[in-house]
Amino acid sequence: MSTSTLEQYVTFILGEETYAVSVANVREIVKASKITRIPLAPAHIEGVMNLRGEVLPIINLRKLLGLPEHDPSLSKVVVLTRDGKTLGVLVDRTAQVIRSTESEQQDAMAESKFVKRVLRTNAGMCLLFDIDELFEEGTKKFEGRSSSGLQEKSTETTVTKTENYTQLVSFELSGGIYAFKITGVQEIIRYVEPTPIPSAPEYMMGLIELRKSVLPIVDMRRLLDLSATKTDEFTKVIVLRAGGSLVGVVVDRIREVLRIDESKVLPPPTLEREKTKELVGVIQNDDEMILVIDHEQLLANRVVGTRQQEQEETVERLASEEEKQYVIFNVGGEDYGVQIEEIREINRLTSVAKVPRAPEYLEGLMNLRGEIVPVVDLRKKFGLLTVEKNKQMERVVVTESDGKKIAFIVDSVVGVRRIPVSAISDLPDTLTESESARFISKIARIGEQVVLLLQMSKVLSEREKQTVTNVAEKASGKEDQQSKKLRRLK
Repeated sequence: MSTSTLEQYVTFILGEETYAVSVANVREIVKASKITRIPLAPAHIEGVMNLRGEVLPIINLRKLLGLPEHDPSLSKVVVLTRDGKTLGVLVDRTAQVIRSTESEQQDAMAESKFVKRVLRTNAGMCLLFDIDELFEEGTKKFEGRSSSGLQEKSTETTVTKTENYTQLVSFELSGGIYAFKITGVQEIIRYVEPTPIPSAPEYMMGLIELRKSVLPIVDMRRLLDLSATKTDEFTKVIVLRAGGSLVGVVVDRIREVLRIDESKVLPPPTLEREKTKELVGVIQNDDEMILVIDHEQLLANRVVGTRQQEQEETVERLASEEEKQYVIFNVGGEDYGVQIEEIREINRLTSVAKVPRAPEYLEGLMNLRGEIVPVVDLRKKFGLLTVEKNKQMERVVVTESDGKKIAFIVDSVVGVRRIPVSAISDLPDTLTESESARFISKIARIGEQVVLLLQMSKVLSEREKQTVTNVAEKASGKEDQQSKKLRRLK
C-alpha cells in the first residue's frame, strides 16, 4: 500500500475538538428532527428517529465521550454505515471534507477506546474516530442497568378477550356518557377546525384532510339533539367506519376503553324506539350510566356523498391491507402503543393507597370494583423525571395476565389507531440487548412520528410482577379478615 494514497474524511465538531470519520462510512448528514427516547436504554442512546420511513438509532457522542450536554435540537446527525448496519450519531456541527494520506496520520498520544489515530491537517489536528468501536458500543449487550436481569425470559401468553366480553370506547357529550363498540372505530384523532360545506345539513360540520383523503366531520350533538358545547383542548374526533365510508364524529372528550361482560349490557328503554334506534344498550358502570350507540344506525343515510368514490377506495384499501389496532398513550412526552387485545380497560385514576417499603415504581393499590389492583407508575418504571401530574389527563391502563390485574399510570391517552403491518418494524440491533427490548416489541412509523409498541405483560419482570401481585394479595387478604370480624361483631 502506498503512503501517498489520498483518502477522504468528513470532519465534525464536538465541544472544542474536531473529529473525523472516513467518507466510505458516511451515508448522509441530516438535521436532528424528532427523536423518540427509549426508556431504560443506556444514557448515550438518545433514541430513534424516523428518517424517510427508516427507523434510525441515534447515539449521543457527547454522552458517550463524557462531554457536557448540548441541546440535541441544535445538532446534526451523521448517518454511518458498516457491514450493512446503520446508526446515526449526534454531533454539534459538521465542518468539511478533507483529504489525508497515511503518512499524515499518527497514533493518538492519549489512551482512548474510540480515538486511536490523529490526522494532521493545515488547520490543525483531527481525531480519527474508530468506527468499529462505535458500532460495537452501539450493538453490544448492555448489562447492569436492569434491576431484574436482562436474560429473564417470560413464558406467559397474552390473555385474549373471550366471546362473553365486548370492548367499548366511552366518551362525554353534553354532560352525558356514551360509548361505541371498538370494532367500528378506525382511530381517534385531535380536533381541527373543518372546512364548511355550503348548504350542508346542520349536523355536517365540514371536511378535513386525513392522510391525503377527505374526511366528513359530523356534530354528534346535533344528531342526538343535545345541547351545544364549546370545543377545547379535550375535544376529539372518533373516526368510524360506516356505510362503506369513513366518518368523523366530534365528542367533548374521550373517557375510557372498557371491557364489559356482555351480560351487563342492559337493553335500552322500549319507548319511542323508532326515534332512538341508534341506542342499543345501557351499562351501569360504578355510579355512572353509559349509553351504547350503534354508529351504523346513528350515521345511516347521513354520510355526505362528497368524494364518496375516493372514500370507498380508501376504505377498500384499508380493508385489504392488514392492520392492527392500538391504544396510543403518552408518558414523559413520548407516545407508546399497545395492542387493544392486551388492555382490559382504561380508567381515571381514583384514590390510591400507599404501600410502606414498596418499590419506587409501585404507586400503591386501588380498588377496582371490589378487586384490589396494584398500580405501577410508568414514569418511575421507565426512569423518567417526575413532574406535576395533570389529573384531568392522567389515566390508568389496566392489563390482565394469568388472571392477575395490574394498572399502569400514563400521562394521557391519545386515542385508538389502526396501524398497517407494513408500517411496523423490529427494534434496531442497537437496542435489542437493552432492558427496554424486553417490553418494546416493535416500532411503528406514522408519518414523521415514531411510536414505540409495548408488550404490557413484559413491562415488569417476572420477579417484579410477583412482588406487586403479592402486595395486592396480602392487602386483599387483610380486607377479607376485617370484613369477617365486622360480621362476627354484628
